[in-house]
Amino acid sequence: MGNIKKESGQTAVIVFFLLVVGLAVGVSVSSNYVKSLRMSKEMDLASRAIGIAEAGVERMLAEQYSVLVEYIANNSCGSACVLEITDPKGVVSRADIHLSHIGGSEEPFLLDLNTQDTSQVELSGYSDNTDLYVCWNATAEEPSIVGLYVYGDDSGYFVDNYAYNTSTSPYSYNGFDSASSSLGYENCFTVDGKTKPVMLRLKSVYSGVSAYVLPASGQILPSQGILIESAGQIFETVKTVRVLRTKSALPAQFDYALYQRSETDPLSN
Repeated sequence: MGNIKKESGQTAVIVFFLLVVGLAVGVSVSSNYVKSLRMSKEMDLASRAIGIAEAGVERMLAEQYSVLVEYIANNSCGSACVLEITDPKGVVSRADIHLSHIGGSEEPFLLDLNTQDTSQVELSGYSDNTDLYVCWNATAEEPSIVGLYVYGDDSGYFVDNYAYNTSTSPYSYNGFDSASSSLGYENCFTVDGKTKPVMLRLKSVYSGVSAYVLPASGQILPSQGILIESAGQIFETVKTVRVLRTKSALPAQFDYALYQRSETDPLSN
């Protein structure tokens, strides 16, 4: 009888142990399943929030540039800057859109220059005969920068050419001028101010570089485009999409289509 009771007790312990193990496995599987469902829900909400935010951006991109400028001037675009979509289950997704100018201030304007394309800075409205500055910090590739400064009006357009190496450039044989340290940057050169400035076109040589265009002290660089910020929300999930809409810019081929014959004659092709 003692052996029977002892074996019964051992069996009970084993059964209890198996129950505990089974419960632990079940809880683990259930927990992973719940986590998977939560992650799927979060990903779905994030995707829908991004979707409604992108739809808000598309609405603004469909508007005329002048309309967006007017919205900013009035500091409001009313219902045009709010987009709501209700799905068949009654869930509402909403995008709130904010517009602002890029540039239009005394702050340095950042340009990511590369060797294939030309970046254009709008100067219409910048003060006559007022200098500009182009600055960048050196990288291991020692990039150089070339530029065209276009000025004038319908009676005749003119262009000044600029080409600068870094102050420590190994490419001194290319005939470029040498930039100098200034304004808190390792390399800078001055774009001499002219009457009726139109645009400054910049391109890097040898490698890409982040460059800055700085207005003269106390001057304001004209607006370079409109930043469209669209915040999409569904329940508590919020995702923001930012897009820069710029004015129309001339292609890189423009730099090779016009020539300056003299300091007094207009541009010709």
